[in-house]
Amino acid sequence: MFLVVNPRAGGGRGQAAFRSIRPLLRAGDHIAFTADTGDARRMAAQAARAGHELVVALGGDGTVNEVVNGIAEASFAPVLGIVPAGRANDLAYSLRLPRDPVAALNLLRCGSHRPLDVDLVNIENRRERLFVNILGMGVSGEIAAMTRQKGGRPVFISYAFPLLVRMVRARPLRFQVSVRDAVVVRAALAAHLANGRREGGLFRVAPDAETDDG
Repeated sequence: MFLVVNPRAGGGRGQAAFRSIRPLLRAGDHIAFTADTGDARRMAAQAARAGHELVVALGGDGTVNEVVNGIAEASFAPVLGIVPAGRANDLAYSLRLPRDPVAALNLLRCGSHRPLDVDLVNIENRRERLFVNILGMGVSGEIAAMTRQKGGRPVFISYAFPLLVRMVRARPLRFQVSVRDAVVVRAALAAHLANGRREGGLFRVAPDAETDDG
């Protein structure tokens, strides 16, 4: 197992989660700590190329997203594992993973694999990127970017309240989304592409979504 640890996830929840599982780690396990944006992706890619069969993201949804993009560089050779340790842990919610770090690690040791849909977004003039939970655009995307700087504040303070304030002041944007052969054009404050069910720890954007239905 190669463990990518984001100690700053969730305002320090990542560090606390790692401390709780550290006594359970085995001699053959490898550990890497992130210090900045992009580290998790780079570490996961290196682990995948080195032949590790299980790459685990210990952190929040941002850490998970980086690890997914990292193992994608090695054609998804390793299995993705998750120890939730962020503020919202929305993908873990959709996957019904244990919130307790020790329980999550035990599941990785003893559980079985399951498929996970991975979506590719190509934003004009930007690098292609994969996502596994929800891609928020417009107001939702702006708030998601803002909350990366909010540390360990409660979900309502770090996400819901800024969202409500921003929506009062916002004006509709024009969205054009192409999916397969269909093109949808709409004016809206926000748009979402949902693989998972929830974002921001509170908002069930797609309550019936399944992460493995293709």
